[in-house]
Amino acid sequence: MSYQLIRGAIEMVTALELNNAGAGYVFYDNVPYTQPGADETFAEINLTFADVKRDVIGCCGNDDVGGTVTVIVSTPVGKGARPGEDIALEVLKVWAITGAFDGYLQNGHVRMRNLDGPRLINGDASSTHQQHTISAAFRGRLA
Repeated sequence: MSYQLIRGAIEMVTALELNNAGAGYVFYDNVPYTQPGADETFAEINLTFADVKRDVIGCCGNDDVGGTVTVIVSTPVGKGARPGEDIALEVLKVWAITGAFDGYLQNGHVRMRNLDGPRLINGDASSTHQQHTISAAFRGRLA
């Protein structure tokens, strides 16, 4: 079992939708980056693994992994909340599709639940970007 298979499926689907919705840059947790300019939109994807179970009764020893994914969408200040909310909505829509991640995993699947947001976490005139966050719990299963 590898956490990277579950992480990869979630990051690939989420990053693709972020780009399609207008986030020019997508960054990943624990990977250093230089913040884009004040007029550019970008996002960061963060995953936390919370639990893992190994099913050894009745099946082939599948691994069942759970955790949380959080995305921070940063849009230029002075444009209102809509740009960040629109990007967040597109990601939430794809997270809600039951089979959205299946094409990225051989012999496994990821399901999202408890979708939350967008929540405004920063957006005053003292910063260059307004930030919205969305999150969801996930369960990933590998055969």
